[in-house]
Amino acid sequence: MGIFYQIGGVEKDEIKAFDCYKKLVEKDDVNVQFQLGCCYNEGIGIEVNKEKAFELYRIAAEKGHITAQIILVNHTGMEKYKKEFKKSYLLV
Repeated sequence: MGIFYQIGGVEKDEIKAFDCYKKLVEKDDVNVQFQLGCCYNEGIGIEVNKEKAFELYRIAAEKGHITAQIILVNHTGMEKYKKEFKKSYLLV
């Protein structure tokens, strides 16, 4: 439901989108963890908090979320994720 509040489909409400992601992140869903990271990174429904964003991106990346891995490689140069991304990319 969070994505609908974030981009539309229902009345757009970034605060509700953030709240949905925040509630669901404890369910250990990699996509929700990534989306919540995006909220913190871009200030969607919450103040920008790059540290929290990259913490959530790291969690998602460790679970195989390719976009999170790309973000970490591009913004931090983390070799671990560079290797993981190459493996994941080659599998696609």
